[in-house]
Amino acid sequence: MSVVLSILKIIGIILLVILCIILALLLIVLFVPIRYNAHVVKEERGPDGKITEGLTAQAGISWLLHIISFGVSFKEGRLSKGLKIFGIDLSKRKKKKEKKKKRKTAKEGPERPLSEIAEDGKKKKAKAESAPKDLLTAEVPEEEAEISEEETAGAEGVTAEETESAAGGTEPPEDAKEAEPPEAAPEETGQEEAAGEPQQAEETPDEEEKTAEKAQKKAAAKKKKVHRKKAGSFREFLWRIAEALYNVIRKIVGKIKGVIEKLKGIFALIEKWTDFLEDDRTQDAIALALKEVGGILKGLLPKKVRGYVRFGHDDPSKTGQQLAYLAAAYPLYGKSLDIYPDFEKKALEGDIELKGRVVLAAIVWAGLKLILNKNIKYVIRFVRNKEDKANGGE
Repeated sequence: MSVVLSILKIIGIILLVILCIILALLLIVLFVPIRYNAHVVKEERGPDGKITEGLTAQAGISWLLHIISFGVSFKEGRLSKGLKIFGIDLSKRKKKKEKKKKRKTAKEGPERPLSEIAEDGKKKKAKAESAPKDLLTAEVPEEEAEISEEETAGAEGVTAEETESAAGGTEPPEDAKEAEPPEAAPEETGQEEAAGEPQQAEETPDEEEKTAEKAQKKAAAKKKKVHRKKAGSFREFLWRIAEALYNVIRKIVGKIKGVIEKLKGIFALIEKWTDFLEDDRTQDAIALALKEVGGILKGLLPKKVRGYVRFGHDDPSKTGQQLAYLAAAYPLYGKSLDIYPDFEKKALEGDIELKGRVVLAAIVWAGLKLILNKNIKYVIRFVRNKEDKANGGE
């Protein structure tokens, strides 16, 4: 029993040590600040007095007494970066490995990928298979070619004569001859009909009057039909116009109704949002969010800023506009940064250096305050419900 208790005691001590290590790591991550610095230099004239347009910049981040650090620098148009852990530059080690690989490839020859090796093997196989075919298709000497042509010509002549003799010796059969068509009989039917028809008697004046009256009646009936058709087509035209106008008016009315309904929905939504924004809980939530976010930004801003900036344009009005914009932010940099506007010529030079730090514990604490606040929860619920309704939810 004592052995079991001692084992449990050892396990408990080990677990406690692990928990303490984890807690210590969390505290270190949260409370040890992440430090950053930056230095930017832009000079129109170098130390020797010559005009230059060079820009040099350097920035770095470090944590836990520079155990982990990362730096970026830009100088003479080249960008370089490096990561250090316990003072060991990992980027240099990578460069050394790359140099070693280049040396090996220079000595042993460039490494070929497997795809190229496979293609070379396929080409060799194809050449080996095509070798006998090439022997068969080799060029034949001219004498042999002439002999072969004469033989083929003779063979063709013999076959042609045989076919002609065969064709001339055989006569077509008598059954295949077509019979001559019988002569057509003279057309007597038309003449007989013409001879047999009795001659029509000449029309009398009464019959002529009757035919004229019939023609007039037919013409009048045709005029009436035309008039009726025209009247019907005009009525149809008017009816179509009226129907088109009715459809247009109905569509316009429908669109007006739709616009009115949309406006009603928009006004109702505006009323809901105004009520939501005027609510005391919403006001408290907004005030808390502004306070905490402002504290986070204040912690992120650099603690030390020093240097100067001189700028100018060909147009003095542009220089004045930029100076007005910079004056709005004077409380942030006025104590440590000097600004010199140049209203006579175009210029841009400066030397700025800044340092700051970020504590993760402050950001985490502000985030917990925002998440756990009741008013913030109310705002989040309201916004989620509106999004669900907009997406088709209840």
